[in-house]
Amino acid sequence: MSSQAYVAFFGGVLAVTTIAFLNSGKLGMAARERRLVLLIGGVALATELVLAHLIADLVALNALRLIIRAVALLGYFAQARLQHTAERVFQLRGGEHASLWGPGFGAVFGCGVPEALLVAVVVWTA
Repeated sequence: MSSQAYVAFFGGVLAVTTIAFLNSGKLGMAARERRLVLLIGGVALATELVLAHLIADLVALNALRLIIRAVALLGYFAQARLQHTAERVFQLRGGEHASLWGPGFGAVFGCGVPEALLVAVVVWTA
């Protein structure tokens, strides 16, 4: 699951939440836990947008990018913690994950770009 951290760093909250949600299905997690993955992603995205709005005038753009990446990574850590038990069971049963290259790039560009535009709109209107 550590490869999901790369998706969080480069693609943001929406990208890592998409990958975490798909992964939770492959791990056979219960519907309640899968919804928690989405809830964590929603809270992380809301936090990111509120922070971007509040501090847009206070910090440089590069600092804002780092803060947004930190929020995405915190969201990833919470999602990974939620998936930890199912991940261990999957590994103990000899399961192997498929490559994340294709889905990871898809999530980074398919979700990361719209998220960056959303943050830009929030910063622009601040």
